[in-house]
Amino acid sequence: MPWHLGDATAFEHLVPALETEFPHLHVRVRDAYTVLTGDLPVVLDGHVVDSFAIEVLVPPDGTQNAVPIVRE
Repeated sequence: MPWHLGDATAFEHLVPALETEFPHLHVRVRDAYTVLTGDLPVVLDGHVVDSFAIEVLVPPDGTQNAVPIVRE
């Protein structure tokens, strides 16, 4: 069972926390993977100096047995 279903309460708390901290990242589920997509800003002294369009795929079992896949 994918982690977001096995621990639905943790997933329900994680999504708004991530979207509050990183408002340009969006969370969804695709093929049992938890997927974060969007822009990740690089901030220096309170100013955005660069940003990256990223996609992070968290495996169905979370990060217990594998690391997330990160793409730019």
